[in-house]
Amino acid sequence: MKPRNLSRILLLKAEPGASFELCARYPFAELESRGLCEVRTAEPWDLCILAHILWCDVVFVVRGYTPLAALAVRMANRLGRFIVAYWDDNLFEVPRQAPEQPTSYEADDIRNSMVDILRMANILAVANERLIEVLHTRAESNSLGVVLVCPAVGLREEAPEQLSPTDPPIIGYAGNIAHKVQLQEFVIPALVQLRQEEVPFRFQVVGPVVDVPAELRSVTEYHKSMSFEEWLSFRRTLGWAIALAPLPASRFHACKFQAKFLDYTGLGAPGIYSNVPPYSDIIDHGRTGILVGNSPSAWAEAIRELLADCELRQRIVQESWRVISQKHSMDAVCGSYKSELREAFEFRRPPLFADLRALFDAGWWYINSIMRRAIGLVERQWRHAIRFEQG
Repeated sequence: MKPRNLSRILLLKAEPGASFELCARYPFAELESRGLCEVRTAEPWDLCILAHILWCDVVFVVRGYTPLAALAVRMANRLGRFIVAYWDDNLFEVPRQAPEQPTSYEADDIRNSMVDILRMANILAVANERLIEVLHTRAESNSLGVVLVCPAVGLREEAPEQLSPTDPPIIGYAGNIAHKVQLQEFVIPALVQLRQEEVPFRFQVVGPVVDVPAELRSVTEYHKSMSFEEWLSFRRTLGWAIALAPLPASRFHACKFQAKFLDYTGLGAPGIYSNVPPYSDIIDHGRTGILVGNSPSAWAEAIRELLADCELRQRIVQESWRVISQKHSMDAVCGSYKSELREAFEFRRPPLFADLRALFDAGWWYINSIMRRAIGLVERQWRHAIRFEQG
């Protein structure tokens, strides 16, 4: 039976996806299994969100940028709960696909929600220390900033053999639509150059559908985007000889976490990475990966040389596996969370009915906020209908 003095932690899933799985569900499930805390998971729109908040000592909110996430965190704050806000992206500076197309993160209600959560947070937890200064400046927040270690989920117990079972060898990329530009600018021209040189290979893309020229159509294979759990299972079936991680040089991208380093090591492929932060912070060139300049010729040269040297590919796989199995193991992750979030683990909520006024105030405030948002939505729809009728 679990001791009753354990910290109760509510994982607030403000956005589905790999971020929540990596930084919240997996680490806290392990911490709970070790008898260090009790954990629940909830979403901001759950009807019983108030009951979850009353149960917990700590709210750990992941990528909280929606108005509903801000409402839930504000309610927790009013009830005296300890707030940890986790971020693994600089959502204040997400690049636009085109100058005239603002991102959804630029909407006023989204920006205000992010700022509100950052200001209420007792601890700002990040995966990349560059984010701390950016988020503090954007939100004018003085919350304690800490860096948490992300786990390498599904890592094999031993370094895999990097001997591609396919002929010709497979060059792979896994990502999302946000990285389509880099594929088009650096990778596709490099692969076209290699095809013109009659270098044999196949190209597999997991995620974005890119525009490939005629030279690559017969050797390119697509796999649709998938959930994090699906990807963990699917990547074990891949026999990639090389994995690619192009990234531009910008403050937004420099604040990202080196997720592909974990991913590609997990599937047993040596990676070629753009020689820009955050990859240049962690990749030891020639030992744990290959760093390359962002030009088609540089990418073509790196791919060509790595395809020709199976021994180098194997050394990179073994060394990157060794580094990650030490620095991103569950033992390392649990140690990081226990140390950096010590104040949160030691915090205990006020007695449940010690302040009935605070409970009533938080519940009434939450209901009132929902009603005001609903009325505002109806009003905006009504005004839109009037403008439409007037021409």
